[in-house]
Amino acid sequence: MATRLYLPASGTAPLADLAVDTNWELSTSLARLPCFTWKTNTALALTQLTWGAELTQQWCWKQYQSPPMDAGYSWTTSDTVSMVIGKCAEAATTGDTHLAYVVRVVSGDGLTIRGVVGLFHGTSTEFPKTTTTQETRIHSARTDGASNFTSYSGDRIIIEIGLHGATPTLVVIDMKFGDPSATADFALTEGLTTDLCPWVSLSRDVSFGGPTASDTIALAEAPAIVTGSPNRSTSETVSLTEAPVATTGSPLGSALDSVSLTEFPDAITGPPLGSAIDTISIGEAGGTPIVRVSDLEVIVEQAVPKEKK
Repeated sequence: MATRLYLPASGTAPLADLAVDTNWELSTSLARLPCFTWKTNTALALTQLTWGAELTQQWCWKQYQSPPMDAGYSWTTSDTVSMVIGKCAEAATTGDTHLAYVVRVVSGDGLTIRGVVGLFHGTSTEFPKTTTTQETRIHSARTDGASNFTSYSGDRIIIEIGLHGATPTLVVIDMKFGDPSATADFALTEGLTTDLCPWVSLSRDVSFGGPTASDTIALAEAPAIVTGSPNRSTSETVSLTEAPVATTGSPLGSALDSVSLTEFPDAITGPPLGSAIDTISIGEAGGTPIVRVSDLEVIVEQAVPKEKK
């Protein structure tokens, strides 16, 4: 299986100050954005920028940052990168502009670079002239720039997309990004003129975690009156009602499968037991809960479930 990541036109990147790869000479007007294996329903939006110098150079336009990966991976020089970007064009054929990229892995905080999955800064198929048409440009199963390295749980994939200019003149360049939910994906085909969703695909099957969400479960307790020897056991009946939490992106499964409350013998005298529950095990669909216990409330903190491919 492969991993397809979508390229929204807007959103908040988790690493606001992450520097671009050092192989880019330019990052003027850089946009840092999140990327996901699902669509966030941003409208397709055209980005237009003008070359600032007539030099052979690489210009990074977009830096897409993934959620944390939920496992470690051993990347190799055989890992491939594919992508399709729509509405590519240059205002004049002297723009001599080509689709370029760097895909790499960094630590969750961005402070450590693990390695490069792929890098292409060269000539491929030049962008078409704007007055003629706007078309897709692609890279298909490239291994250029790939390296052998290990990534770890919590690391992020960084996708940087931009231009290679082979002595371009100072002309306007176009590319379009976005991920509207109701719009189909582009085929990995060059020269398409339709308005569909761009994407990047890695040959390696990667899974991602997500932001931590919380569900609050209210406990309505039936008091138990305890008498007799302090060395005893008792049981309490507790009813659970879950308030589902809404999350952005991959949906959070929130239906409870089973709840088991068990109280061990406790040396408590006097009237009702309030909070002498020693162990609680909760089985919930869609994730692995972590439980905190207070007198009459349990807070379940649940990781967003893995996306199903």
